[in-house]
Amino acid sequence: MDNNKAKKIVKAVFSAIKNAKSVAEIFSLLDSEPVLIRSKINTSKYPRIHFDITQREIEGLVKSKYLSSDYKLAISMESLKKESAFTKLLYSILWKNGDLGKEKHIIDGVLGSTKEDHSGLVFYHFGKYLGDPNKRQPIVDQHTLRAYGIYLCVENLIDRINSEISKKRKNSKKLDIEYYRKLSVTSKKEIYLINDYKAWIEQHHLYRHDDFVYVLDLVLFALGKAVKKVKEGGKND
Repeated sequence: MDNNKAKKIVKAVFSAIKNAKSVAEIFSLLDSEPVLIRSKINTSKYPRIHFDITQREIEGLVKSKYLSSDYKLAISMESLKKESAFTKLLYSILWKNGDLGKEKHIIDGVLGSTKEDHSGLVFYHFGKYLGDPNKRQPIVDQHTLRAYGIYLCVENLIDRINSEISKKRKNSKKLDIEYYRKLSVTSKKEIYLINDYKAWIEQHHLYRHDDFVYVLDLVLFALGKAVKKVKEGGKND
């Protein structure tokens, strides 16, 4: 898929989202747009989350010494021996995936802590989603950000992101469609994009609908995955 095709697809999907009269119309894009059909998220692997995590529950984990005071897993190997098989299994998955320590970013998001170090942004915003009982925080990831970044480029709105970055980093390289199509790791550059993305969501006329953000996440995940620029010989077309 070349840049022109990617731009055309992104423009069409965002136009449909903007003009949709119902959440069902947005959801239908997943079955009507061929490129989205091929790139849909596997909801068996990633089922919809209906629970939330509260500050009180986090404090309970600290009190029970599962978490340290700076919100990292603190349970010792000796203590784990006495835990349930379920707890040991989940710990083992974190260990095998190299994800021990990332729980702090999620908890910071749940608690609404200010993100100072700009690391773990995806986990942090996932935490904000988990901490929101109304689930109107989006699940931010590389695919949704890629789709939104390309949309800003297509609509000639990317200058506001470049402007924010240049205030912090002089002589910074301007972000364009090539940058976003190749986006695979979220860095501090994406802080401004994330803030802009959330503001864009909140101004949508369907924002208060219970299913809007969830459905939008599904559609933009598929869109961002579909227009990702892959290495020569890849399947993206």
